[in-house]
Amino acid sequence: AGGMSRHATRCLSSMLFLRGRGADTADASALADLRLYPRWAPQPLTVSWSPAPFNRYEMSATLLSNCQTPCPPIGRMLARAYQMHAAGAYAHQYAEHGVGAGEFEEAFSRVEDVLAAYRSM
Repeated sequence: AGGMSRHATRCLSSMLFLRGRGADTADASALADLRLYPRWAPQPLTVSWSPAPFNRYEMSATLLSNCQTPCPPIGRMLARAYQMHAAGAYAHQYAEHGVGAGEFEEAFSRVEDVLAAYRSM
């Protein structure tokens, strides 16, 4: 693979779906570059192909990637959720359905753990 920026987004894994003429011989080596994935990723890239065209296109490719791109918006969402929780926003409505402070703390903790794992890739 060619040179890669040292600021490239890292992925936990990617899945490439190729359809149509030549799908079985398409070069996916750029997506297989191990620098895109953490060392501990069990199966960084999976490629699936079919000779059948998709939606009358002669060839098509779809990439599904689990990467760091959502970290900034998730961080902003979490900060806003903390602010709303501290202000008691909608607390009475959650309480009516049996959701209390403990459930919120557990949910916040889980999101923080996931966000930390993605940021550390």
